[in-house]
Amino acid sequence: MKTIKQQKGATLWGTLFVLAVVGFFAMVTVKLVPFYMDNLSIEKIIKGAEKISKEGSPIDTVDAFYTYVEKSLPLNNIRDLKVDDIMKVEQVGGEFVVKLDYERKTPLVKNIGVVMTFNQEYRVRVQ
Repeated sequence: MKTIKQQKGATLWGTLFVLAVVGFFAMVTVKLVPFYMDNLSIEKIIKGAEKISKEGSPIDTVDAFYTYVEKSLPLNNIRDLKVDDIMKVEQVGGEFVVKLDYERKTPLVKNIGVVMTFNQEYRVRVQ
């Protein structure tokens, strides 16, 4: 039986295990957060079409909406996504129905990777 003096502090293996777990979650966070930030930027772009249309640059057709989003992506440093691949737009009455549907893949360690799926629908009034 060990005395209290011999049981003080964490062991080397315990400390290494905690550092490994913290390091793994830090690595996952560093790889995944940029994809979520890109998705938030795309959401802002889509919702911003309503404001842009009211301020004087009319976005009144589906082609004009696609053009607006296509020009806005590089301004938000999103260069690896193509508008035609990530969203479908339909005009219903005085609003656009935007269906955002795409996946992002990233490797973690060797042959282990993560796939994130973004699937949202937005309604944007433009008139």
